[in-house]
Amino acid sequence: MGLSAGDRVDFIRMEDGHYAVVPASHSIRSLKGIVPRPASQSRGYAESDIRWIHRRMIGIDTNLLVRYLAQDDTAQSPLASQIIDGFTSEAPGYISQVVLVETVGVLTRSYKMPREAVARVIETLLRAREIVVDRADAGYLALATYRTTKGDFSDALIAHGGRLAGCAETLTLDKPAADHAGMRLVNR
Repeated sequence: MGLSAGDRVDFIRMEDGHYAVVPASHSIRSLKGIVPRPASQSRGYAESDIRWIHRRMIGIDTNLLVRYLAQDDTAQSPLASQIIDGFTSEAPGYISQVVLVETVGVLTRSYKMPREAVARVIETLLRAREIVVDRADAGYLALATYRTTKGDFSDALIAHGGRLAGCAETLTLDKPAADHAGMRLVNR
């Protein structure tokens, strides 16, 4: 499993009721600058004042995470790097499911990253020892669905999150969500 003393291990409940042991052995630093730079120049946001201390878990939003991944803004990327590079396993960063979904959308639509490259980013975020992802169990399941179907990551996360919460099914009006994420299509 490639574990070292002090590494975090996640126990992920699978849909069949069994558990998978997944080591959180990756580093978020391997994602720094992974997004290819677009042809357009930086939007040049003004530098903001950073006043926080790494003594506890700190949540980050999509903008901060994308600036870290892309390293494409001369003002904001260094600030994002200062924050995220300061995370440790003892004082990790926190990524909500909303941030995870929005990041997938930004990387796919704005940066035109290939599906498998986006999947590698998601997997590294889920396995990063310096990051805690909200409902990582649903994230791992959604990632598996995203990799093996043409469905949206967000639809897969909704469907798996519902199943893990005990829902008998998740209803949708969206045919692709029903076809790829395992939701039930509601017809007239």
